[in-house]
Amino acid sequence: MSLEQKLKKIDHTFMDKSETEKLIPFKSLEERMLKYKREVDHKAKEDLESEIRRLKEFEMSKMRIEEA
Repeated sequence: MSLEQKLKKIDHTFMDKSETEKLIPFKSLEERMLKYKREVDHKAKEDLESEIRRLKEFEMSKMRIEEA
């Protein structure tokens, strides 16, 4: 391999590495956004289930009062 070819290979390797490192912050941001979305979805599901339980209990107590 000639010196010129070796230098081109080194340049190419450096450029690839540089491009990859530039994308790392975006990957990190995307991972954080996905984690946040999962957390928000989980919280919304819990809140919905809690509200459904509350409404069922309210309806049951309302029916008991009507029966009495």
